[in-house]
Amino acid sequence: MRLLKKLASAAAAAVMAGGALLATAPGSYAASEPDPAPALLVEAPTCVSRPVYEVPGGFDVFMTNRCGRTMYVRVIVDWAPDSVCIELLNNQSRTWHYQGVTGQYDHLALC
Repeated sequence: MRLLKKLASAAAAAVMAGGALLATAPGSYAASEPDPAPALLVEAPTCVSRPVYEVPGGFDVFMTNRCGRTMYVRVIVDWAPDSVCIELLNNQSRTWHYQGVTGQYDHLALC
């Protein structure tokens, strides 16, 4: 009878340990994925203005660089591809247009 209790106890411990491994698997999996590019995480400074205007079928981002130097920015869009890296010379303005129904403006990032 004692042996049966020990086996049951060992089996329960193994199941609990297996559950703990399964519980940590997503975290270890996420850690093995490549990190997003750091530039996508750094928001462009406020000296680059970026009003967003809704237009039929999408939106426009009107960017103006008043930083005193050339800036490289990327429009980050949720649920759709981001823009390419855009060069904005000092005092230059550009409009980037998104055409689609799923994308939403998130922010302007350095690149």
